[in-house]
Amino acid sequence: MTTRNILIASVSLTVLVASAQAFAAGNTFNITQTGYANTATGNQIQANNVITDTQSGSGQALNSYQNGYKNTVTASQQDTGNSLTTSETGNGNAVNVDENGTRNSVDATITGTKNVIKIDQDYAAGWNTPANYAQDNSANATINGGHNKTEAYQYGHANKLTSVQNGDNQSIFAYQQGDPNSLNLTQQGIDSKLSATQYGYGNTGKVTEIGATDAINTYQSGSVNGLNVTGNGSHLNINVTQATIAGWDSPGNYADNNHAYVFSNGDYNDVTVTQGGSNNKGFVTQEGQHDTATLTQLGDPQTAHINQTGLTDNAVVTQWGYTNTATVIQNGTSNKGSIIQGTTGNTASLIEKGGFDNVNINQTGETTPTFSGADSYDTAKLLVKGSHDEINVFQNGAYDTDNITIKGDNNILNTNQIGNGNGITLLENGSTNTANINQIGSANIIALTQNGIGNVANYTQTGTGNSATVTQTH
Repeated sequence: MTTRNILIASVSLTVLVASAQAFAAGNTFNITQTGYANTATGNQIQANNVITDTQSGSGQALNSYQNGYKNTVTASQQDTGNSLTTSETGNGNAVNVDENGTRNSVDATITGTKNVIKIDQDYAAGWNTPANYAQDNSANATINGGHNKTEAYQYGHANKLTSVQNGDNQSIFAYQQGDPNSLNLTQQGIDSKLSATQYGYGNTGKVTEIGATDAINTYQSGSVNGLNVTGNGSHLNINVTQATIAGWDSPGNYADNNHAYVFSNGDYNDVTVTQGGSNNKGFVTQEGQHDTATLTQLGDPQTAHINQTGLTDNAVVTQWGYTNTATVIQNGTSNKGSIIQGTTGNTASLIEKGGFDNVNINQTGETTPTFSGADSYDTAKLLVKGSHDEINVFQNGAYDTDNITIKGDNNILNTNQIGNGNGITLLENGSTNTANINQIGSANIIALTQNGIGNVANYTQTGTGNSATVTQTH
């Protein structure tokens, strides 16, 4: 015979106002339910109220509402298909939820300041075997106000976490362990902080940050993970780490098929993406001023796009592996773009628009980590529009190609190729530009064209069967 118990606990505003002593001390509900499909409802108004709920069984439910300040909801639910729904209005309130089992859910909403939501969804003690892992749990936490804090921990499989914060000086800490879990985190305000960590396989994450002087930190470990980060504001600091970096050059330690997309719109942004493994993709787009983007990928075959629009931007791309591709587009003044790529078949494309830029491409001059040293079949494509730029290209290997176009005045190009069968094609339009080209090896080719006044071309070829064609017009 199935037993269904219903406990409805309600305290009205009239009762609380009638007793000053009761108001100061607050009210307390202690709820204990064991069985199946039980429901507890608690409503509290004013301050210092406490709801403590313990439910064991399947299909249990807790619905609570508190309106006031320094109120607390503490809930423990064990087994399957349990749910908790709570709404808090006021300041200094706290919601603490501990759920053990499968298909459990939490829906918590707080409006006010200096409130805390803490959610822990896990397997019960003694049930931490794969067949009994916590799974299919969901948590939704929404906070509206300022100086609030959300903490969420999920262990097991196929868990989902959604957290939304609207206001200033907020913080979100999210932790997921298992696979394939997902999280969706949103912060809107000023001086907010967000940290997300995911361990396992097939995890996905989406982070949205809208505000100023914010910080985002994310970490994923495993394979087939995905992360999408969007920032809209100024002074953002975004760090994304995916993979097992230690021992990355051993296939057994790879974190495979990761991808990270970061969009940052504002001033003084700082983005750092590190991915270790294979089949990684990283796209970083920044719009604003004083942006800095650093992308490091270890593995093969990888793809990286960094697009910065603003002033004094700095983009550094480091890829090590096979058949990597990197594209950096910068549009501003005093931008710095550097690409370092490792082994065979890498492609680097870089577009600089502005002035006083420093552009560096290294394929492969070896600046740790390393696979084999010399590289082959690399391609470097550069388009530089501006004046007073310095461009440095180094290629070490065979059958490498440089295709460089420079439009502007007072620019300096230094390019070096070591190996056989390499080729350099250079077109410069402008005045008082200088091209320094050095090739060491055999069967190398230089095709150089300078259009303008006061240009200088210096080239050196060492080896046999090399050829050079230089055309200067004004």
